[in-house]
Amino acid sequence: MTLEILGAVSAAVALAALIYATSIHRKLSSLSQSYWELRYEFARLRARVAKLDGGQIAADPEDPTAGPQAT
Repeated sequence: MTLEILGAVSAAVALAALIYATSIHRKLSSLSQSYWELRYEFARLRARVAKLDGGQIAADPEDPTAGPQAT
């Protein structure tokens, strides 16, 4: 009897963990997609500003995608 109860509780905990993991995976996937969309938009806007400024915008030293500074 105790073994059946322990098995049922274990199965319920495993199911709850699976549901929680699926939820976290969806949230992480959505967050990752948003990050890449924002990064793409930032690069696009930066190029647009550089074009308007005549290419004299200073590169962000922390941005690994930025090229050398235009002087």
